[in-house]
Amino acid sequence: MKKRQALVTFCCNLSFCAFLPRFCLLKSTTAEKNAHKEHKRLLHISRAKMGHTIWIRANSLFTFASTALALVAVLASITDIWHVAEPDVFLRVKSVERFRPVSPNVHRKKASSNNNEVNDEASLNFQLRLDLRPLFSWNTKQIFVSIDADYETERNKRNTISLWDSIVTQKTNALLNYQNVRNKYRFIDQGTHLRGREVNYTVRWEVMPVAGKLYGGKKLVERVKMPDEYVN
Repeated sequence: MKKRQALVTFCCNLSFCAFLPRFCLLKSTTAEKNAHKEHKRLLHISRAKMGHTIWIRANSLFTFASTALALVAVLASITDIWHVAEPDVFLRVKSVERFRPVSPNVHRKKASSNNNEVNDEASLNFQLRLDLRPLFSWNTKQIFVSIDADYETERNKRNTISLWDSIVTQKTNALLNYQNVRNKYRFIDQGTHLRGREVNYTVRWEVMPVAGKLYGGKKLVERVKMPDEYVN
């Protein structure tokens, strides 16, 4: 009887020893799977937080840069308030090279039968000296300068015609000196009212800053009477 009990006990111990490694292996595999899932969850959370942080930092950097740029632009425009300058301007009409009545169809490829009115046209020769260097500051981008002819007629109370213009972008090129310059654009009247007419020649300038609003000025430099007769 004792031998039989001893045999049963031995068989039970042998079965337990055979099952124990399988149980341990199964438990180890389950723990590894759970650890792997936890690792993936933490990695996903970390990436989400990282992306969220990057966008927040990028937005903060953009906001700071925009604010700083706007502040610099405002300060730059404020500095031009105290920059008051007057350019040196000299203009003289040397001669009226051509002064004649012309038809509006002369400069057109196709003649128009609807408008046969004759208009006075003049070609002028100027002596021009402009020193625009005082207008330049560290906030100046470019300067637009022009010569305008202003006069009055019975037909139009006010007539303003642009005869010549130029754009100066650098201070080193802001000293303009021309002994013989002709009107770049046509000096043409609406009708035949230019003979014996007093014409005011005005130099205008517009300063375009890097930051801030445009500002400019003008100066009446000469008043000349047009010839009483046409000049061919």
